[in-house]
Amino acid sequence: MSFSAVSVRRTSLRRHRFYESNRRYGLALALLIGVALVAALGFQQQTAAAAPSGLPEGFVCVAREGYLTLYVRPVDGQIAVEDGRSAVLWMSNPVGVEMDTLSDAWRGNIVSPFYFEYSDESRNVRIGNLATGGAAVSYEPIDRGARMHYSFSNLGIAFAMEYELEEDCLVVTIPWSSVVANATIEASLGRTTADDSVAKSILQGPKRARAQNLFLLTIRPLPFLGAALSTQENGYMLVPDGSGGLIRFKEDHPLYQGGFQQWIYGYDPASADVTYDIYREPVALPVFGMKIGDRAFLAVVEDGSCHAEILAMPSGVSTDLNWTTVQFWYRTTARLRTARQGQGIKVYDEKVIPGDRRVRYYFLNGDEADYVGMARAYRAYLMKHQGATKLPESDVLASSESAPVLIRLFCADYESGLLGRTLRPMTTFEQAKTVIEALRAAGVSEMVVALEGWNRGGAHADLPQRLPAERALGGDRALKDLAEYLRTLGIPLILQDDYLVARGSKGGFNPRTQASRTAFNDVIEFRPESAPDQVGLSTGYLISPRHVMDFASRDLPKIAELGAAGIALKSLGSVLSSDQNKDIDPRLTRDRSATVAKELLALAQSLFPIVGVRTGNAYTLGLIDLVYHMPMECTRDIYMDESVPFYQIATHGLLVPFDKDRNLSSNPERDFLRGIEYGVLPCFVLTAEPSWRLRYTPSSHLFSTNYEDWIDEVSRQFQAVSAVLGPVLDQFIVGHRMVARGVYETTYEDGTAIVVNYTADTYIDDRVEVPARWFAVIRGGNR
Repeated sequence: MSFSAVSVRRTSLRRHRFYESNRRYGLALALLIGVALVAALGFQQQTAAAAPSGLPEGFVCVAREGYLTLYVRPVDGQIAVEDGRSAVLWMSNPVGVEMDTLSDAWRGNIVSPFYFEYSDESRNVRIGNLATGGAAVSYEPIDRGARMHYSFSNLGIAFAMEYELEEDCLVVTIPWSSVVANATIEASLGRTTADDSVAKSILQGPKRARAQNLFLLTIRPLPFLGAALSTQENGYMLVPDGSGGLIRFKEDHPLYQGGFQQWIYGYDPASADVTYDIYREPVALPVFGMKIGDRAFLAVVEDGSCHAEILAMPSGVSTDLNWTTVQFWYRTTARLRTARQGQGIKVYDEKVIPGDRRVRYYFLNGDEADYVGMARAYRAYLMKHQGATKLPESDVLASSESAPVLIRLFCADYESGLLGRTLRPMTTFEQAKTVIEALRAAGVSEMVVALEGWNRGGAHADLPQRLPAERALGGDRALKDLAEYLRTLGIPLILQDDYLVARGSKGGFNPRTQASRTAFNDVIEFRPESAPDQVGLSTGYLISPRHVMDFASRDLPKIAELGAAGIALKSLGSVLSSDQNKDIDPRLTRDRSATVAKELLALAQSLFPIVGVRTGNAYTLGLIDLVYHMPMECTRDIYMDESVPFYQIATHGLLVPFDKDRNLSSNPERDFLRGIEYGVLPCFVLTAEPSWRLRYTPSSHLFSTNYEDWIDEVSRQFQAVSAVLGPVLDQFIVGHRMVARGVYETTYEDGTAIVVNYTADTYIDDRVEVPARWFAVIRGGNR
């Protein structure tokens, strides 16, 4: 019987009468951390504020900022945040949850403001929390909050958690200066001093006070903030899977084997983790959230997001609670193969990943307490903290009342065989003019043209040798002529390029010294997915972040001289890799790779009016003008209930969004309607030559691209979409809801509402009539 067919009503775990926190267990915990009582007694005198209703004993007020008040319990570091707008009290740990059916480890987790994982002497993963033997807790007041120090001398592990109120949010930080991940190793490496006094006491203490060979692996801060039972009405967890996904609270549900646990920005190719599902939708944003009735929170992971996973566990996985958090990693993980078959064993690098870890929590109420309010809060965050700005009316991509369609012209690739390579030109620069004229004659008046495979050797050439433009397509002169031709028509020309990928060992690239390496010091290699066993293909490599800017600064200024209006950097917005080369110190972490990506985007901005990326990972936002192949749905896991346009709501009006290639879609009608619902513009990949010419190339996945086959469909979608989305292209999305089963409404800040009907029946309400599988627009109250 399949898991999806098994429905379990977990009445043995859910009881509708609750108790106060397990007194016997709480007493044991208090004895373990009794040293903190002295600090608590002294701190009680610092606040004269009356405690809010529902706040357990022992909490004291440590900060007020705007409408938020922060309370901390010094004996263990549990916190509570009061939202003065609605008198809502957010507790870091659930109150009144029955724990009779839980293991000792999970009892400790639920009453602890954190829990962590560490590896023991046998490389087994263990869980630590405040109930772990030897835990010592101390409290320290700081500006606008408090710092809690946690020391586990028997494990050789220590860290601090800082809680601060900052304007309209709570900021939780694990300072790197406070972290001792393994006292024995760090002391042997010479790290005998630290800014944090608790960390220093462990590092400088006697060996008998240090741990055996134990390693801190992860920390989960405030894992049960807002945790709720499934009896809560209208509740769900938001996860950043694809466009965004909701995991609703459910008393009756399938049998879950686990919950959502995915790396922010996807897996690290250097981890060599063969268990990662490459077919999942991307996790492009470092956010998570929860809605409980008429209140909600959004969490934004800041420092440490490149080495973190988002977790969302529905009721029935380990506990009866729905809870979501971030898991920060302090060690690089990798899979060590022990045989041709099987998953191998997971191993951990001894070197610690340095840096602060930080999460920012925004609290929402009333009408704002849903995924739309969360997305709007994240949009405000992008504008305040990442420099994102609203599209100006003069923007080259959004200055018209008609929305453009993205035409990706695939230019060339090669066949390989025993006698060498044979180039297959698919769209020469002169043929590109013919395709564009045919589209204009069919009524496609607004478009953006992007060229893929324009470079020397075509799409899968031996990068980073990309210049001059491929001679068989017309060379540099013909490309400049095409750029000038499009400029006279008011059509932007964008060249697609990739500075994270190299192929072969030509063009000044040396894989031994310039390619990224795994945790086992192996060079990261890959082959095209559509032709992995084809003879004569060059091996692909990931360029080490140390050398990315060398090639970019060498070639981008020369590409700008070709006259293109923009550059689209393919992998930069979708791939984030570390370089674990053991021969170079320090190793390059994913944080450093994200910094290099920003440096590359800044260089591109200085050379081109338009800069775009594929997918659009969060670290690129604020530095780009467009995203193509934008995530449009979530992964259909058994615990995922529905896709929502969180990404689109957060970014619409900040950049120009384009869909995946519609002519390669397995469900083109659905994708057409979803693009209208989400405010995302169509994209087509076309060629002048028939697509069968690509059947023996690495681009054989482009199975239907001839422009003559698609010109009518491109025109139809442009005519349908352009007048609808053009006027709102620079507008923020302020509302999204399901008005009926299979019928959705998206609202923009100027009052425009677009109603999309996915069903086979006409939808009618008092405002609008929407035909089956179509849409309608309401402007100013008029249909």
